[in-house]
Amino acid sequence: MIKQLFFAMSLLLASFVCHAQTISLTGAQFNNWEDDVDLTSTTGIIYTAANVSLIPGEIKFRENHSWGNSWGANSFPVGIGVLNVQANILVNVAGTYNVVFNKLTGVYAFVLTSFPRVSLVGNNIGTPWETDVFLNTIDGITYNLQNYNLVSGEVKFRLEAGWLVSWGSSNGAFPTGLGVLGGLNINANVAGTYNISFNLLTGVYLFTQTLAVSDTTKKQVVLNTLVKDDLRFSEQVNRVDLYSADGKLIKSYQNITTVNMSDLSKGQYVLKIQIKGNETFSQKIIKN
Repeated sequence: MIKQLFFAMSLLLASFVCHAQTISLTGAQFNNWEDDVDLTSTTGIIYTAANVSLIPGEIKFRENHSWGNSWGANSFPVGIGVLNVQANILVNVAGTYNVVFNKLTGVYAFVLTSFPRVSLVGNNIGTPWETDVFLNTIDGITYNLQNYNLVSGEVKFRLEAGWLVSWGSSNGAFPTGLGVLGGLNINANVAGTYNISFNLLTGVYLFTQTLAVSDTTKKQVVLNTLVKDDLRFSEQVNRVDLYSADGKLIKSYQNITTVNMSDLSKGQYVLKIQIKGNETFSQKIIKN
């Protein structure tokens, strides 16, 4: 009798495990809520996933890759998911996470293991659109690459050397702009050595051309990078394009030695400057 009871319970447990439902993560960062990252389970209750790359944005747990049953909440990195609630879980720190979810209680936890990797890729880097040059970060938000020799061409930023999450531009703006998920290629049309920065939260990117020591005197034509009223140059420059921090062209000037900036709002701007000999470089300035 005991053997028969044990056998029946084993069959029941096996049936439960075999019919365990798929639990997954989905969100705006996963093809705009279309794709899923599956968690695994041996019990049908506790589901886990290791090394899941997440960027800031909203996510949810859901069952069987559909919206019949889903769990949301208003806390991160730990919380209690509520079944079929409208609220989404807001990821506010990008990184690589180990994820745990209890289907019975709704309790979840995201354990940060490392910051995500952001790289630059393009048709002018190694094997076109395959070779990644990784940027550095200490906070998972601001990524930097120093003194990179960039050949003229088109580039994008991408996450974890793949195309699931990548940033282009709405208009191809260079040397600064606002990165857009799945946007157009960034038109890096001026070759040179650059310091490159990318903000994972805002998408703002900046390519600042650096100068070799032997070129410092020639290229230091901007006399004041902290500007209150007039931006001054040490010589007449052929052309100056003034951009906002998000890459919008504000105004262009030709054959000038000063630019009056008194009517501009305080903040950071980027100049694209063409000097004698048609040499071009970028310079970041701050309007006080």
